Amino acid sequence: MADIKYQLEIIRSKNRHKTITLKIKNERLIVLAPQDLTDKQLNDVLIKKANWIEKQLKKTANYKNSSSHIIAYGHQVFYQGVLLTLAENRASEEIFISEAKLYVPAISLNKEALYTWYRGQAELKIPSRVHTLCENYQFSLANLHLKDQKKRWGSCSSLKNINLSWRLILLPLWVSDYIIIHELCHLKQPNHSPEFWSLVAKYCPKYQLAKQYLKENETALISFLT
Repeated sequence: MADIKYQLEIIRSKNRHKTITLKIKNERLIVLAPQDLTDKQLNDVLIKKANWIEKQLKKTANYKNSSSHIIAYGHQVFYQGVLLTLAENRASEEIFISEAKLYVPAISLNKEALYTWYRGQAELKIPSRVHTLCENYQFSLANLHLKDQKKRWGSCSSLKNINLSWRLILLPLWVSDYIIIHELCHLKQPNHSPEFWSLVAKYCPKYQLAKQYLKENETALISFLT
């Protein structure tokens, strides 16, 4: 990994026992570790995970290098987990989806117009999904806010307010459901204790797969249209 520059950030917690989590954010490698993890143990983990780290850092670098070309016909963008190809709509000024293509008029082929369209789709569909999950699993929240969060997919406050990134509209439904359920579970367990994860697993049995999906794709997705 000598040709890839990155920053190493180690976050130690007394609440962690044996688990070590690695995350890639932009060009930072973040290590979530137990408080008593030794330097040797950390180094052993980094060596063991070297291939994965290099792969994720390269993915981040490649996305960063290509981000300036994101708005062009023929480019692919995500929408609810599906890759859509940007195509020109010459018949009207409407943006719409048809047959794996996102049709965009030339006047709207820019970040501002696409941001407005995606944000509108999120405001139309995400609150409805949250309401459905609340009804299905008997959760009660005070307020829901969609935000342009750059560092997280969601959050839950002590006042039972939930904030979600509008970029959930980019994710497959089963992954966005995990994020919503994760925050809803914080209404009952305001921590990441074993009880919390047991609750998440109850309502979202595939949550580990969803976490893996986010780990592999969130750098590109969270940076979309910024």
